[in-house]
Amino acid sequence: MKRLRPLKIVLIAFSAVVISVSIVFLLISMFGKTALEQAISKAIGFNIGFKSIGVDLDRYVVNLNDFCIYKKGSFTNKIFYAGKCTLVIDKTIFEKEKKAVIRDLVLERGILNLVKNRNGTFNLACNYYRSRAFGESLAYADTVSTQFYDFARNVKRVEIKNSTISFTDHHVPGGPFSISFDDFNLTFRSGEAPRSPTQPLNVDCRFSFKIHNIRYNRNSSVMFNGKFSVYPEKSDMDMIINTEYVDLMQFLPYFRAYTPFSFNSGLFSSNTRLQIINNTINSPTVMVFHNLGILIDEKVKNAQFLTTSVNKVAPYLTSAGGDIVFDFMLTGPVNNIKGDLGPTAKAAIGLAITKEVANTAQKIGQSMGQKDPF
Repeated sequence: MKRLRPLKIVLIAFSAVVISVSIVFLLISMFGKTALEQAISKAIGFNIGFKSIGVDLDRYVVNLNDFCIYKKGSFTNKIFYAGKCTLVIDKTIFEKEKKAVIRDLVLERGILNLVKNRNGTFNLACNYYRSRAFGESLAYADTVSTQFYDFARNVKRVEIKNSTISFTDHHVPGGPFSISFDDFNLTFRSGEAPRSPTQPLNVDCRFSFKIHNIRYNRNSSVMFNGKFSVYPEKSDMDMIINTEYVDLMQFLPYFRAYTPFSFNSGLFSSNTRLQIINNTINSPTVMVFHNLGILIDEKVKNAQFLTTSVNKVAPYLTSAGGDIVFDFMLTGPVNNIKGDLGPTAKAAIGLAITKEVANTAQKIGQSMGQKDPF
């Protein structure tokens, strides 16, 4: 699912940190800083670097300062940066198995530079999946699901504080599109590992961020609150996504590309419940548009949308306060999602069509010299 890909990319970034620090903990006494960076880079498929590292063997705590993941082949183009990483290693497992398993991970002042290329792939995903053996047919989604399960089984707590996601999209028509998601904070907690692989691993995840609105005094806010049932081959989820007063103009390329609408001003708020169970999605969304300025070009003024024209539907979606309410549903298998209208939009379409039928009947009646049948 395209809307979940950024989450998967963030997961891969965290996994890379976990893998790299596990190697650090095991090899810190065997290598110098430069050799250690090279060994980690080769092991995880990324070029990495850090300014300094501290290991408290008594408390089994690792601190990395200015930790970076670079674009493949570069030591200047940063994909991921964290000013400070604090990790707690499971002491019991390390002493018994000589295996570094991270139980707690805290990232502060992080920056993830996420880029969607012209072909629709993400920069970090391209680096991570370097190559596959001949004849290997493991799907991308299955690979990510396995990584998520392994990550959640080992890491019990993740916190991200005061971080930023910088996103650039070269794939969207009319791009490139760039935006920054600031004040990113995340809390991730996983339960005890199940005794059987047929039982799920329960995970709670909350995160939020803000978007700076250039044209308005208030910033936008986005909040996610979800529960996951994680299996080795898939993940079920039940997530609530709320947005408040997001500036439409900052996302104009997406509205132009995927809807018949264009705007010169406006904000939107939304509420989405995203449920994915057994790889089947059920996701109702309600969007409220505030202070909306709609532009309807004469060439597309009467373009068909949702079985009637845009300019005829809009009045029936407008509330008494002037806001426009639009709802829709996404349902079906995740690899074949279908979109449908919500009850508010369906009612508006029905009213618009009824009005058209009444007008047509009136014209027919008048042309026949009869009274208006309606």
